[in-house]
Amino acid sequence: MNPGARTAISFNVDYCLGVSAFVYAQIYGNVRDSMGVEILVNGSREVISKADTEGWISYESASTIVSSTDCFRIRTVTATGTQNVAWFRTL
Repeated sequence: MNPGARTAISFNVDYCLGVSAFVYAQIYGNVRDSMGVEILVNGSREVISKADTEGWISYESASTIVSSTDCFRIRTVTATGTQNVAWFRTL
């Protein structure tokens, strides 16, 4: 397998890539609150990662593989995170 390069993508945007891909998303937080990230595929939650940060620096990440016919959206579960990162690599 020869995966493609990482391609940055945004949160809260619908993507239909037309190719199979590995999708990764990460949220960072440093306040006492719940935070998380989820990936919706074809309108349904495919994966979610959520935790209470308790005031410590924390990262939550989620990933999944989408097929060439899938559409997906990445979004935060809560809005307290900063420095959100998301990308995909074609497979």
